[in-house]
Amino acid sequence: MSIETLITQLSDKGRPVRYVPFLRVCAEWMAVTAISFGVLTLIYGLRSDLGARIGEPLFLAELAMNLSLVIAAGVTATAAAYPDRAGIKGWRYLFILPLGLYAVVFAIAASVTPDLAGAVFHKHGFHCLLCIVIFAIIPAAWMLFRLCRLMVVKPMRAAGLSLIMALAAGGLGIRLVDAEPLSVGLLIWHYLPMLMLSGGALLLGRKIFR
Repeated sequence: MSIETLITQLSDKGRPVRYVPFLRVCAEWMAVTAISFGVLTLIYGLRSDLGARIGEPLFLAELAMNLSLVIAAGVTATAAAYPDRAGIKGWRYLFILPLGLYAVVFAIAASVTPDLAGAVFHKHGFHCLLCIVIFAIIPAAWMLFRLCRLMVVKPMRAAGLSLIMALAAGGLGIRLVDAEPLSVGLLIWHYLPMLMLSGGALLLGRKIFR
């Protein structure tokens, strides 16, 4: 079903639907995410060793893959609100590819970091999760608000990936402001909650986009 056909059907039922170009919606959430990210980064302040870390290939690759995950998850979530795009199977690979590459880069970086065994476990905790949520809350709220005004045809995908996009932005933010090295605590307090929250949004997708 094309998006024009869906709009016509919904209009006949008395539900007003206004077509908004796909690229415009993508540009909107990218702008909101970038602005909120920039403001919060200024408030928290960049990590003191960022200049030195940027010169490390693995750290730079980690940031690049994290950023690509933000973009891929957001674009795929937006596509779920467009019938002519949501049905294309290639969209799922747009998200899975950077996710897989990010996992590989993170695993390599962790394997060459001696403190991953847990020596600095205590340095990561609830404050890390709180920081991620603070970075993620504005992009997540905007994304869900914007998609609710469209006709989401894949609600579970839209909800889950919207939250992954926002939380991945939060994960990128904390890596830029928190100078703590990799550890088991990073996995527990950063990435495990991100997966759990995104999974919850995935299950609640049909209720969010009713």
